[in-house]
Amino acid sequence: MINEEKRIQLAKEAIGLIKEFRKEELLVSTEIAIEMEASEDGSLIFFKHEKDGEYEYELKEISEELAHDMKGFAMFGPGFYEAFDMEVSELKDKYEELSKVEFIEFVGKLYYMKYRCEEIYEKLKDIEIKAMQL
Repeated sequence: MINEEKRIQLAKEAIGLIKEFRKEELLVSTEIAIEMEASEDGSLIFFKHEKDGEYEYELKEISEELAHDMKGFAMFGPGFYEAFDMEVSELKDKYEELSKVEFIEFVGKLYYMKYRCEEIYEKLKDIEIKAMQL
């Protein structure tokens, strides 16, 4: 029973991380509604996606939920890095239209988002490793 409890805990952590990723990513993408829930034993995470429909991932492969977005194979819009690069390439325009404080805040949020989302992706990969060990 202890392994099942650990798996449930990891599934909840994964769901929280994916939600955080999607929230951070809004700086460079549009919001797409996704509902998530874990199976009773925590081995699966079910997704109900506004445009992709319903699908599931095993906890042992949960980073795949973000992998396509991160690497540029997203079905809706550019991949994460492509969207980030597009925002960076338009910083001169932002500089001209925003106040100094607003610009500094925007650039800070932009780079924070990139590094935090990369960190979340790595944490999901760690969850996969832990799940495989159970």
